[in-house]
Amino acid sequence: MIKIPCAVQCALFAALIMVPGGAQAVSESRARAAITAAEADLEDSARAGALVNAADVQTRAMAALDRARRHLLKGDERRAFYAAREADALANLAAATADYRRQTGSK
Repeated sequence: MIKIPCAVQCALFAALIMVPGGAQAVSESRARAAITAAEADLEDSARAGALVNAADVQTRAMAALDRARRHLLKGDERRAFYAAREADALANLAAATADYRRQTGSK
């Protein structure tokens, strides 16, 4: 096992704290890829019955995807990327919610 001196560990930790995650540049291709992934997950969740059994979450996912597309059109790749990631997560949540509600019979 490699021993790292305490001073080096502290310096690395301080460097990690100083660089916020949002400061990293997001390319247009990464933003487009995130939007494409979100679109695919939205289609999958719709097929899973999210439009009926989880319409509230599905609607939020569609709104986030719309925001991502608008940010990309404005040239704000970072916001487009994160809005697409939000849409993707909400689409997955919609599919899981629809599945749960279908299995339990709850609304």
